[in-house]
Amino acid sequence: MQGDDREARRKLERLRAELAKGERDLAAGRVVVIETDEELQMFFEGLENGSSFDERAARFRARTAERRHTPAEELQREGRDER
Repeated sequence: MQGDDREARRKLERLRAELAKGERDLAAGRVVVIETDEELQMFFEGLENGSSFDERAARFRARTAERRHTPAEELQREGRDER
């Protein structure tokens, strides 16, 4: 039973550390948008492997390079037009 408690504490400490790192990334403007289950799985695998944000972001950009997206500037203009 004591081993289970240690394992739970270890997982909780890791979760807290990852959340703190995520908050720092958000504050610095580094954000990854995850839209599919596959992307979510790859994101968590990256966390388990200890890859950095920049490495994960580069892989994400490579996987989504062929997808059509709307630039933020257009979305902002559309939002202004609706007002």
